[in-house]
Amino acid sequence: MIFIGLVLILYIFRMKVFQKLNIPAWKSLIPFYGSYFVFKKVWNSYSFWIYAFCAGLIFIQYFFLHYDLYGAILFIVCLCTLFFEWMALHFYLCKWFKMNIFVYLLLIFLYPAGYCILGFSKQKE
Repeated sequence: MIFIGLVLILYIFRMKVFQKLNIPAWKSLIPFYGSYFVFKKVWNSYSFWIYAFCAGLIFIQYFFLHYDLYGAILFIVCLCTLFFEWMALHFYLCKWFKMNIFVYLLLIFLYPAGYCILGFSKQKE
């Protein structure tokens, strides 16, 4: 029950950020669809497709393929790519909102707290 409450609060924060980005708030409720618009607004849409491709490869490999040496290397490369895309997206999100390094680190390590600050700050309204 607590987990559901925390997820709802996170989605409220995301909706506020989407409103500030001039993206309809309902798009934040659909995971990859909303992410596409955030990538497109603050960075570029090509990076989203790299992100989605790597996420898809990890999903397919984790659930449908067995691990050998090459599979493990592919998994690690895709996981590192996702992590660096995640970091770069939040860097550009902070840059778009004109936020400092503290908010960037919050977005990386404490995702809900960073989105709370972005959603309820006075910048870019």
